[in-house]
Amino acid sequence: MLRVVGEAADPDKAFRLIDASRPAVVILGMQFPNRTGFDVLRDLKARWPALRVLIFCDVPMPDFPERCLRSGADGYVDMSEPIGNFVQAVSKIQRGEIYLSEERSTALLSRLTQRDRGGRPRLGVERLSDSELGVLTLISKGMSNREIAAALHRSLKTVETYRTRIKRKVGVGNATALARFAVMHISPHCLEKAAEAQWLVAG
Repeated sequence: MLRVVGEAADPDKAFRLIDASRPAVVILGMQFPNRTGFDVLRDLKARWPALRVLIFCDVPMPDFPERCLRSGADGYVDMSEPIGNFVQAVSKIQRGEIYLSEERSTALLSRLTQRDRGGRPRLGVERLSDSELGVLTLISKGMSNREIAAALHRSLKTVETYRTRIKRKVGVGNATALARFAVMHISPHCLEKAAEAQWLVAG
């Protein structure tokens, strides 16, 4: 039986809850006001390597679950999936397994196979590194270069370099077009859920 032991929208509060309650599983959203989900995920795994983490979000990018797994997540459930998938995911990762829905597992294997065989090239957002995607996420929230640099603990020059790379990779020519691209490709629904970004679950 699953028991919710706490929830927090702010990563710092969530980390304190984790330290106090030592949950079996953390259910993590990937949108935060001033940080990227990948940074929060990597911090979680750095502090508690054995902690099991399930991502619960709806970022509309085909390779997003793969990015989450590469960054240390133990499973991914889209917000549109049936509640049964969510329960199954928590149970599986508690047992030390990795969870993706059958549909997402098939899509991931297909994408990896095509990549290894030199098939369909990556397009648009798929071409971005995780760091570049993090910057694009903060751009979608209307943050300036200085605000992004402060949020990510990077230099202003580094953020400017990321923006230049992003524009080149996604094929836009100026800051206005980049901002429009960011808003279009980062899920508004997931942004709305930012205030509910963390659930701490004990099994």
